[in-house]
Amino acid sequence: MGFFDKETKGMLEVYMIETSQLIEQLNVILLNSEENQCLSLEDIQNIFRIMHTMKSSSAMMGLEGLSQLTHKMEDIFSVYRDYGQDIQIDEADLFNLLFDVFDFIEKELGLMNDDNYMPVSCEALIEKAKQYHQRLLNKQNVAIKQETFDVENYFKGDGKIVKITFEKEYRMENVRAFMLVHQIEKKCQSIQSYPADLDDSQNADIIQKVGFYLCITTSEFDEVFKTLENGLFVSKCEEITRQSKNVKNQTTLKTSQIQLKKLDTLENISNEIMMNVQYVKDHLKEMGVEDFDDSTLYHLEQLSKQLEETIIQMRLVPIKQIVPKLKRTLRDICQSQNKDVDFIIHCGEIEADQKIVEHLSEALIHILRNAVDHGIEDTAKRLEINKSEKGQIVFDVEIRRGELYISISDDGKGIDVQKIYKIASELSLTDKPIEDYTHFELLNFILTPGFTTNKEVTQYSGRGVGLDVVAHILEEIGGHIYIESELNKGSTFILTLPLSLTTIDSTCFILGEYHCSIPSKYVTYFQNAQLQQVQEINGKKYITLNEELIPFLDLYSYYEVEKPDLKQALLIYFKTATQQGCLLVDQVESNQRLVMKRLPVLLGGAYRNLSGISGISLLSKAHICLNLDVEILIEKWKAGKL
Repeated sequence: MGFFDKETKGMLEVYMIETSQLIEQLNVILLNSEENQCLSLEDIQNIFRIMHTMKSSSAMMGLEGLSQLTHKMEDIFSVYRDYGQDIQIDEADLFNLLFDVFDFIEKELGLMNDDNYMPVSCEALIEKAKQYHQRLLNKQNVAIKQETFDVENYFKGDGKIVKITFEKEYRMENVRAFMLVHQIEKKCQSIQSYPADLDDSQNADIIQKVGFYLCITTSEFDEVFKTLENGLFVSKCEEITRQSKNVKNQTTLKTSQIQLKKLDTLENISNEIMMNVQYVKDHLKEMGVEDFDDSTLYHLEQLSKQLEETIIQMRLVPIKQIVPKLKRTLRDICQSQNKDVDFIIHCGEIEADQKIVEHLSEALIHILRNAVDHGIEDTAKRLEINKSEKGQIVFDVEIRRGELYISISDDGKGIDVQKIYKIASELSLTDKPIEDYTHFELLNFILTPGFTTNKEVTQYSGRGVGLDVVAHILEEIGGHIYIESELNKGSTFILTLPLSLTTIDSTCFILGEYHCSIPSKYVTYFQNAQLQQVQEINGKKYITLNEELIPFLDLYSYYEVEKPDLKQALLIYFKTATQQGCLLVDQVESNQRLVMKRLPVLLGGAYRNLSGISGISLLSKAHICLNLDVEILIEKWKAGKL
């Protein structure tokens, strides 16, 4: 029997989604704050609010341990909040504590869907938080940057702000402040104060230094102000004018899993409508009806396209929302390995389907770990070989030819292909001498399952589970990976991915008895085949276009299909973000938007890599269309297999 009863089980999914989103917000705040070793007042208030929310929702779910842990963290930030200004953090203890807390909560969230889930004890973390809180109360951990108070960021709402200064020769300012609040509370709808906790005698020092502030909402402001002005030991009372300020853009939170499931259902319906519209159009053409522009069918087709575009837009999320997770991964491994790395990010406002972004996040984490663990040298070694003290990793995101183009570059030691070949030989992966392999082929060995260059098992490497995972993730979402590396200079991992997973504008063509397609965004040119001269150089076929040699992909020989009459055949020239080539085909059928169906898991990535077929689509008359992956076909051409 599981931990949650029927009532809390019904609330579990919402609790998990909300808590995950809160942790994402906290990661963003902490990574930026840790870099500056400073917490702004706004950040302190946001962390306090988030801890309070997690405390309450965890208690509601019966998770007493998590509730107590977040309550203690709330206490810590209550103390920080009472300073009323930005604070300088002198030690890494706070950030390490916070990251430990978030890691614990994330692990718990990952286990909660298990029917046999039982909460893991967090007593050790609670005790750690208690100790930090006590040190904080003893003022061992905080250095106030300046004796001022940030009024604009502290008080929320539209109340009027009043600053009160007490006569200096008298003590117990917190008690006098408490008495003032008591005098006016019946005439106010709401009262906020700084410091907030007037029972704490330590806040008397703060009032002495920066004053006592009130934010009050009342219809009798003049009378309330006069009461404050005439208060005991009050030397000065003044109204503070609020300054107008720009509203900051908030990072868009990812669509919840609940919404995503609804969008999946809606998208499936839209795809069915689109396929049936195409079927009716083809049927009418057979009957001799060619002009659909003024017909009801035409309007239905336009509505179907609008629905599809709307769904695609709803699924888009910014790539930058995964950046905090990448920063966190980099922080942890750099601390673990005592390496110093600058992480430079260029991703702008580029968006992609949420499923793609989620998969991309996992792939990038593996690449980042690999870059630090295998690539970036430690500081002493870098200085010895005349490199900068800090390593550098650059994360670039662009859109090229209608697809995501992502590169992760490091200035580390690069990949030693001699060492790669030796390990590959030990694993029986090689079948020819090293000189017969291209640089690209040698680098690709590191994408093989079980391949590792680390003999010693660590937290991050040595288990043979690494970049092959990246290749597998990309296969699942129709992406590709390319590796560039120069010894002692660094490495670059290039990922190309579609922006959407389900529908794509395609160029459909006949290849013998088969209907095939490639994405229209890649197609650059058509030409009659009989006008061309094919030549073979070093075992690879080329064709000349505008005095340039272009790879010629003979799919007829590869798929063992009877070749067409060259007088009737066509050449399709294509260019992707990283490759170019041309295909010989019988004829081009059409350009249309196809609903893509990925190959079943049973066939796995091996079949895709062997055949160059990435999925199928349904055409009219129940014809099956094979979606070809030109990136894989080009790699086969490079290897002399096509």
